[in-house]
Amino acid sequence: MKFLVIGLKSDERTTIKKTLTSIAGLDPDLQLSGHSVEGLFKIRSFQPDIVLLDDNMLDAAMLIQLRQSKPDALIYVIVDSQTDLRACELIRKGATDLISRDQLNSESFTSLITRAAERIRGSGQFNSNELNKANARLSNIANTLSNLSWVSDESGDRILFNDKWLKFTGRTLEQECGKKWAELVHPQDLRKFWAVYTKACRDHTPYHIEYRLKKSDGQFRFMWESGAPQFDPAGHFIGLIGSCADIIETRFTQHSLPALRETVQLFTTLDNAPIGVWKLDSNLVITKANPAVATLFSVAPERLVGLSFPALVSSMPENAFIRVLEKGERIKLENHPVTLALDEQRRKVFLDLAAWPLRDKSNNVVGVCVSTAEVTQRLLQEQQRDDFVATLVHDLKTPLIGADQALEAMIRGCLGPIDPGQSELLSMLKRSNQHLLTMVQNLIEAYRYDAGEARMSVEEFSLFELIDVSLEELSAWAQHKEITMRSSFPRGTGRVLGDRLSIRRVLLNLLDNALKFTPKDGLIEVSADEDDDDIIFRVSDTGVGIPEAELGNLFLRYWQSDSAKQHTPGTGLGLYLCRQIVTAHGGTISVASKIGEGTTFSVVLPKQPPPQN
Repeated sequence: MKFLVIGLKSDERTTIKKTLTSIAGLDPDLQLSGHSVEGLFKIRSFQPDIVLLDDNMLDAAMLIQLRQSKPDALIYVIVDSQTDLRACELIRKGATDLISRDQLNSESFTSLITRAAERIRGSGQFNSNELNKANARLSNIANTLSNLSWVSDESGDRILFNDKWLKFTGRTLEQECGKKWAELVHPQDLRKFWAVYTKACRDHTPYHIEYRLKKSDGQFRFMWESGAPQFDPAGHFIGLIGSCADIIETRFTQHSLPALRETVQLFTTLDNAPIGVWKLDSNLVITKANPAVATLFSVAPERLVGLSFPALVSSMPENAFIRVLEKGERIKLENHPVTLALDEQRRKVFLDLAAWPLRDKSNNVVGVCVSTAEVTQRLLQEQQRDDFVATLVHDLKTPLIGADQALEAMIRGCLGPIDPGQSELLSMLKRSNQHLLTMVQNLIEAYRYDAGEARMSVEEFSLFELIDVSLEELSAWAQHKEITMRSSFPRGTGRVLGDRLSIRRVLLNLLDNALKFTPKDGLIEVSADEDDDDIIFRVSDTGVGIPEAELGNLFLRYWQSDSAKQHTPGTGLGLYLCRQIVTAHGGTISVASKIGEGTTFSVVLPKQPPPQN
């Protein structure tokens, strides 16, 4: 069996080698790599079955590239310490699991390698012992549960799903096993789910979570999932067993509650739920609250019964529940600020809140069920991260500008004569520096728009002239790539009122993208039209094109397609910032594309922008 170790200290490598050679019947073929670039080369040439990767060697795209190079390899990342956030991030990028450094000298590491080897030998199938163990755990409930159910092993990999689950997803057991089933979790819910799920696996504790799962018809459905730890007769943790229900379909009616209760009672009661669950009558008076709610308000649960929910959660207006009570709809609020009315210090916290109707046997709405989860700490961490990034990019901007000016002076010969070869090298360095500077400036501008601090400096200028100036700025790069760039305007001045620097940033971002994805001998054309009220300009290329499924995500913050990451790394903020700037000018931006033929971005700008707030 082939093993590849990337990074790690000498003593850690020695420990791993001793462990591998001590496992009976393993016959390891071990190769070592000192750094990430060499490791990427070796994973392509050596094709290992199992990769042990030092977390300190990882850069932004390394793990993704490793996974793409060997999709079926088991990739374990060696970390100094495990956190839910880090585990979620690495698993999302392709890691199989995380291993703490202090585990390398323990029996748990030997057991992990043994299980991994068994998985490889079985070509993705689970050995008979694991299958028998899973069947024994599931046999008592498989024929009685009316909900979607599953069983995992001790690592958290799911090894069995009942027929109702497979019918819901429209996939086979082989397509779901391991972590492959998580491909159907909504991307916006995946990070939250992995944080809860990995904690439950690590701490051997029950959990409850709401998330969206893709059904066989391609639609995402809201699911309520419960999971509980399972132990063998010796008390050893052997995995999780869980079940989930379609919230919209069940609607928690009197008819469907017994079926859901069957599952919940197998694991734990509502009182042990880590999130707050409230039951309100039709007047929004609290009739039941679980201990998690009481803990949030630092009171006994009984004290909350009989109180008005809107009075207790003062920032929640009563009309917020009209859709639930009158139309039977479900609502969801994220990062909702709440002042704790019963708290002596009247603390302010932030909650993720969801509400859905409670119905009687006649299907009439008789109340509201509310779930709440405090996310104050998460928001503080996100704010600290954003502040750190903002400070970092501001600190980077000045030396990058200085380097750009120094390179320009050298190219012009201000520091002495240079030959053509040196000129070409300096030009390449200048282009790389400008690319990095553009990413930093995009980060700064995106932060300003998100913080509401962006201000437009409105002036009258010719958009047609600005387009030609922008094309000239990138002409050297286009010549280097042997790409033709040209403009096409109607008669007229193309004059608009707006922030010239911001519109220039939109043009440069669109042209920069076109140059990245247009091959040699391609064409990039900027055309424009105007009428009495608006100017529309289009940036068209003959590049690789964008898949139709990705068009709806192009303007999302930090989003990058897999194909874009393969062409060139970036922040995923360029198009997001373009939309922010165009919207601030009262305009619109859209895209049309066809694979293999090219892409066209169209921007409509009013000649007179809206007044600034």
